[in-house]
Amino acid sequence: MSSLMKNVSTAFAILGLAGLMTACSTPTQQSPTTRAAFPLNVSADGKHLIDQDGVPFLIQGDAAWSLIASPTESGARQYLENRRLKGFNAVLVNLLEHKFTAHAPADAAGDQPFTAAGDFSTPNEAYFRHVDRILEEADAKGILVMLAPAYLGFEGGDEGWYQEMVANGETSLRDYGRYLGARYKDRPNILWVNGGDYRPSSNALVNAVALGILDEDPNHLHTGHCDRGHSAADCFGSEPWLTVDSSYTSYVTYDQVSREAAHVPARPSFLLEAIYENEGEATPVLIRSQAYRALLAGAQGQTFGNDPIWSFDGPSLYPPPYSWQTAMDAQGSRDMARLGALLRDRAWAELVPDRDHAVVTSGYGTYATDASRTDDDYATTSRTADGTLSLTYLPTRRTVTVDLTRFSGQVTAKWYDPTNGDYATISGSPFEAVGSRQFTPTRDNSAGDGDWVLVLEVGS
Repeated sequence: MSSLMKNVSTAFAILGLAGLMTACSTPTQQSPTTRAAFPLNVSADGKHLIDQDGVPFLIQGDAAWSLIASPTESGARQYLENRRLKGFNAVLVNLLEHKFTAHAPADAAGDQPFTAAGDFSTPNEAYFRHVDRILEEADAKGILVMLAPAYLGFEGGDEGWYQEMVANGETSLRDYGRYLGARYKDRPNILWVNGGDYRPSSNALVNAVALGILDEDPNHLHTGHCDRGHSAADCFGSEPWLTVDSSYTSYVTYDQVSREAAHVPARPSFLLEAIYENEGEATPVLIRSQAYRALLAGAQGQTFGNDPIWSFDGPSLYPPPYSWQTAMDAQGSRDMARLGALLRDRAWAELVPDRDHAVVTSGYGTYATDASRTDDDYATTSRTADGTLSLTYLPTRRTVTVDLTRFSGQVTAKWYDPTNGDYATISGSPFEAVGSRQFTPTRDNSAGDGDWVLVLEVGS
């Protein structure tokens, strides 16, 4: 992996363009995201998440499943501040951890979530005061907590609470949901995530918790977490509490995301989970491609994951190569910061996926529907309806042909390096909005990989 993550000096990178691009310097240190006015709502057209001021909210999320149960409060503050500084504005968290911490289900102070083990009718005040403090700290940093109230667990097994939920029954779970709704109805920075990694034959137990929350808390939106390869709508599309759709997939994210983004009637939809850094066959390119291609396929945000961050050095599905503190500044986190900065600097909420290849007319590769593939080369493009902006993510180096007549004026063309945040203006730019033109990155990016972003803008 060291060869994929090597540093190349800016001067060398510029020379490597062989005269076809000229350097355009930009800061590589990303600034924190602007704080949203929580709680979130759904836009009038149903397509976007918006804050209380009507500003579209792009989810730049991080998987922090064991944040409540595993680290100390000091460690949790350290983590949240690191994420804030990198522009992350959302974290995916288990309210109750069942397995992935050394002392599950207790928190780091030893407080159990229930005074009677596994009994949802006996919430422990000491544990939930700790939850309160974590939520407050996240809110102070402008971070949305995508909170799973009762994670089911893979195949309903010991990773989650499904067996205990069966034992408790719908009435007890509805009361538990009411407890959460009453406690957190005025905590603004929550998006409830119902279910979790399993698709039972009936939604009754998940519904009991979700509807119990709604009994007391009409202030927050709800999404769902199905099993891998399915969306929230696949599992919970007919349930009254589902207000936000989400995709749970693998390396090839754009196929499922495209289907969910095109759903009628429209719901805000985002990539909730894919493959994590340091897991499976994940390489830095695959981690980047999951995120970029989801967003350019129509997702209203995406959630990045890293092992060991998500368990905070707790039990893991894969041997972690370093501690969670070290992982916070690993390649994936820094790449996600650069992705967020690229979009926040532009009219991202006005982008529409170019599914018909009106802008990039050739060179976009082959569309894949098998989410487990690690070798597909499909390039996703998104553009604004007014013809002022398009973004194309190329997972591999190749020549693409662009129809410049799709733009409303002279087009400034740049390559964006997703591994260091630098732009390079393409030689001859700006181009008249006539005819077609080919664009080719002539070298690998600063990490030695072949992925680039083609940025085409009018009036920039």
